[in-house]
Amino acid sequence: VAADESGVHLPRRFAAVSWARGELEAANLQFNAAMRLDPQDGGTLFAAGMFMRGRGETDAANECFRFGAERANESMWGIYCQDAVTGLI
Repeated sequence: VAADESGVHLPRRFAAVSWARGELEAANLQFNAAMRLDPQDGGTLFAAGMFMRGRGETDAANECFRFGAERANESMWGIYCQDAVTGLI
């Protein structure tokens, strides 16, 4: 297993594949698993926020984005989360 496929990255990738296939419940379970593994991972918080936003769960999505912007503020994911909070994304 490559370094980028371990830990939080694998469930986040499974979530993305499930989401793309329209398997929303499976995607939700995988996003939750990824957030449990690393609740401060900016990539997971951003992706989960976009997923929730797409499902109409605006408050939960904004919570993910705000948390990601605070916790991952020195990464590109933190910037993406901040952009989502401010409405640029």
